[in-house]
Amino acid sequence: MNNRKRISATIFFFILFGMLGSVAAHPSVSVVIDSKGNIFYSDLSRVWMISPDGDKKVVVENVHTHELWLSPNDELFGEDVRNQGDNYRHKVWVRLPDGTVEDVMGWRNGYPDEYSDYSFVRDNEGHSYVLDRPNKRIKVYRNEEVFHSHSLSKFEGSPRWHTLSPSGDLFVSFEGFIVKVSEKSSSKFTESLIERTSEFDWVGDHHALMGMWFDRENELYVALFSGQRVIKVYKDGAKEEVYRSEGDWSVTGGAFAKDGSVVLLEFSNSNSVRIRKISKDGTSTVF
Repeated sequence: MNNRKRISATIFFFILFGMLGSVAAHPSVSVVIDSKGNIFYSDLSRVWMISPDGDKKVVVENVHTHELWLSPNDELFGEDVRNQGDNYRHKVWVRLPDGTVEDVMGWRNGYPDEYSDYSFVRDNEGHSYVLDRPNKRIKVYRNEEVFHSHSLSKFEGSPRWHTLSPSGDLFVSFEGFIVKVSEKSSSKFTESLIERTSEFDWVGDHHALMGMWFDRENELYVALFSGQRVIKVYKDGAKEEVYRSEGDWSVTGGAFAKDGSVVLLEFSNSNSVRIRKISKDGTSTVF
């Protein structure tokens, strides 16, 4: 893939990352797994890879990355958002399968929300779904042009994160609740999920819900950062707690591996980061 094509492939990748002025206030929200079973995650200073044999190493140095995306060709994309006094700058990078790291968009002044033209949420047909927070809408891009948008203005509060289900529905977290956006309609999928433990009672509503992901049955999982829990939300809206972090740890993102195990990204109150892999038989391994 030449550099021009990579820029085109990533021209939509960036609007998802936190609230203006709070880039250091929340952790990474995603963990991704490539076709070989390698696990990638960010600790906000670098990107790590855990191989199937358990070896752990840094693969992208010195990047402040909140979210990652893997292309079908195992190209790993991320951002770097930096504070510069009273302002920000940001760029997009890619790590190729051979380990080479390149910038696909150079440094740009300002915070990503000021542009609202990038997204890490894409479908298999090449559409990108950009969360335009300032205008409370989702812009759908095709061939670098907006061809559709979904208004979120009827919902109170600020949209925070979004994800796309394998069936093509969008799910958007607001300050405590989740909205489901289909092709022609949008509605609340849950009421408020917010719960706070004593260890995480400092977490504001805007960061209470973090990463979202799906299992093979297309059921939604939500990281409730403020409550140290993972909530499974069924298609009919029923909810179930499926995991609770211990001590001063809380889940911020997750993904399912091909073997059915779940990989959870956890951050602590002391800004430590770890991966927990839980196999189908319940065996838990911490990296």
